[in-house]
Formats: sequence, structure tokens, C-alpha cells
Amino acid sequence: MPRFFPLKTNDGKNQWYDKLGVNYSSTAEGRMQGNLGTIADQIDTLGYYGLDDALKDYGHFGLRHNASMNTSSTLLKYITFSPSFNFTERWYFQRYDYGFVDSIQKAVVNDTLTGFNAVRDFSFNASFNTKIYGTFTFKRGPIKAVRHMVTPRASLSYRPDFGNPYWDYYQQFTDTTGKDLFYNRYTGFLYGAPSQGNSGSLTLNLDNNLEAKVRKMENDTVETEKKVKLLERFNLSTSYNLASADNFNWNLIRVVGKSSAFKGKLSLSYQGQFDLYGYDEQGDRTPTFAYQLGQGPVVHRTSQFGASTRLKSNKKSRPAVTAERRGGDFTTGDVDYYRYPGVVGLRSDWDLSLNYDLRYLTTVQAAPAGSDRPAFVATFPSHSLGISGSYRPTDHWAVDYKT
Repeated sequence: MPRFFPLKTNDGKNQWYDKLGVNYSSTAEGRMQGNLGTIADQIDTLGYYGLDDALKDYGHFGLRHNASMNTSSTLLKYITFSPSFNFTERWYFQRYDYGFVDSIQKAVVNDTLTGFNAVRDFSFNASFNTKIYGTFTFKRGPIKAVRHMVTPRASLSYRPDFGNPYWDYYQQFTDTTGKDLFYNRYTGFLYGAPSQGNSGSLTLNLDNNLEAKVRKMENDTVETEKKVKLLERFNLSTSYNLASADNFNWNLIRVVGKSSAFKGKLSLSYQGQFDLYGYDEQGDRTPTFAYQLGQGPVVHRTSQFGASTRLKSNKKSRPAVTAERRGGDFTTGDVDYYRYPGVVGLRSDWDLSLNYDLRYLTTVQAAPAGSDRPAFVATFPSHSLGISGSYRPTDHWAVDYKT
């Protein structure tokens, strides 16, 4: 079904419910799986076995509905709020019933129960974002103004645990070792069943961009402006696991930076990871914040610095030499085709790329003798320089190199 807007009005007020879009689709399927000869023999030879029994044993039937809703609105004039909801429902006409067998310490299918079963799952997502601008002006000096743009973003997602007994999609048993075993009542069915375990996360992003306007005097009376990117990108991101089972709810803080120098000829980049949690005497991560253990606001884990540039010749590429310009009766098979005097000269185009990479790593080791604080050891595990390029002496020859 095409996307539709069930609450849209034409009053011109453009409310949030005007943008509420709905998508819906459904699929129905019936399938017989088995050997037709075996099924026919059972029906013919077994007096109590009929078509209904065959459909129950070998048939797979179901219908699936998919629906989603989303909208977008503005909160407090500046914050964009975009929620969405996804829903799936499966209709089956039978399900498995399991029984636990002590001799093999696992459950097996005891029976296939006939009846209508609605198996559904759903999830919720929402995102918030806005932009914040700050401008600093200077009356004197080469810099006229500096603009700082901050883009904070947050997204929330949640999905319940459909392995909970409330939904009755799984049967639970306990073996002799005390281990809980879960069996899906709809294993092998056309559209399956929801998975176990709830999930939820809150993701936070903070993007920064810094630009400057620089004064440039064309002559004694004419002043022009030039925009310069001081910091193309500086991003901070992390996430909070709402369903964490080990109390490490916060993920690592990731930092990404990018800038350039010398009119964009030199590209600079940085990637790093920092841990909010501290470490105990054995050097193991503990669900206690680093600042509470006196290890600073965060613990550095990894950093990677990169620099790259590309140089090339100033000569402009010559257009291809046409047959008319070559003259004569030379063809592609002639030895003088590519060296006709005065027409096909040396091209001498070249380019050179340089890439430098440096990695910085912090490892956490057990506390040295006489100390109750773990040792944070900084190392440079790798750094590399890559060189690549090409040289084209003529239109039809090129030499590439890389190291």
C-alpha cells in the first residue's frame, strides 16, 4: 500500500500530525513440504489419516502484516523531533508444544497444537537534532570573524524482550546443571518469530565546525574577504545501552577530527577512543567511572593521526591527437604511428601522493609492587609512510608506482 497520511488536514497550520505518515503491507503464503507419494500412501492406507491430518503435518500457512509510522515536528522552535514506530504481526494456525526428556537433557516436540496464533513484535525510535551558531567578530587584524557551528544530535531506540513468558512465544526448561533452555514455538514457520532479549540505546553526537573570514587587501583601497575552514569537523559520539547486563552501560567515547592546511593541499585527520570507566589494581575494567577512581575524567585507549597530500605537474593534459592531425597513411599497426615528428611529443604528466599514519595506544597493566593504582603504558605500535603516483611520458604510456 502506498504511503498515506491519515491525519493530514488542509487548514494550513502544518501540525505534527499532518506529517504522520503510515506504510502498510501484508503477505499471505501457503506451502506443503514433504514427499507427495508418502503423503498419498498415508491417506490411502491409514483409515484415520485424512487430508486435514496431512495439512497439519506437512502444511505451512501464514500471513504477515508490516506497518510503520513516522512524523517530524519542531520542539521549542529550534529542535527537530522525529519519532517512528515499527510493527510486525504474523498469523499462524498452529504452534509447537515441547516436552523435556530427562535422558537426553533437552526438549522435543510433543505435539502440534491447532489454533489461531498472533505473533507480534514492535520497536520505537526517536531522534532529536538542532544547530547552534556562534560568531565572533574582530575589528582589527587579518581575521574579520570566526563562526562556530555546533550540531548536537540524540537518538533513542527501544525493543522489548519477546522471550518474556508474557508473550508465550518460547517454552522454558531447566536441565540438571541448572541451565535454562528456551525453545521457540514457531521454529521453521514461514515468517519465524521474534528473537529473545530486549534492546535499547541512547546515542549522543556532537559535531563541530569552525570557519573564519579573513581580510585581504587587493590594493590600498579595495578590501576583499576570504572564507577559511579552520576545523572542517570535530565530532564527539558515544552511546548508552539501556539493556546492558554487565553494568557497562556507557560505550567508548569516539573522537573524530578533520582539517587541512596550505590551501587544502595538506589533509589532517584524527581518530581516538576514550573510556569513561576506570580500571582496578589488576588492570581490569570496572563499572566505576574513572574520575571516581582518581584516573581522570576519561582513560585514553587509542589514537590515530594521519596526514596526506597530493602533488602533480602543472602541465595541462594535451588533447588526443586525431587522425587528421597525424596526416599521411599511418595506421595503428605502423611503427611510426605514435612518434610522428612534430605531432606526438612527450607529455611528461606526473602525480605523487604521500600518506603518513601514526597510531598511539594506551594499555592497562596490573599495579606495580607497593601501589594500588594500575599502570597506564603508552606505546606507539605502528607508524607508516605510503608513497604512490604515476608518470605519463606520452598519451599512451603510463608508469604507476606504490610503496
